[in-house]
Amino acid sequence: MTYGISHLDGSSEDDAPTSSFESLYDELSGADGEHIDVAVIDDDTGWCIAAYSSGLVIFQSLANGTGFHMRDVDKSQVLQMWMQLAHGDLDGVRKLPWKNGFK
Repeated sequence: MTYGISHLDGSSEDDAPTSSFESLYDELSGADGEHIDVAVIDDDTGWCIAAYSSGLVIFQSLANGTGFHMRDVDKSQVLQMWMQLAHGDLDGVRKLPWKNGFK
């Protein structure tokens, strides 16, 4: 599986080590009105999990725009979701209690 990460400043990185996910999440402490999320993207499938400082998490297909969300998700849960996505466990991510739409 190949994946990329999207930093708070909008920059991206391919195949960053999963050990960097914790510091990726910690970037949210610097969120402002312009830069508001960080994400892990599965390059093979186009699915993305974006986290916001508010605790909102979006699970979205970048290919077709399909999206789901969860609210009040804590750091450990986000890290677990990102690990699943990075390891190709898309079915496991899909089984999580997502709600339809983006908010």
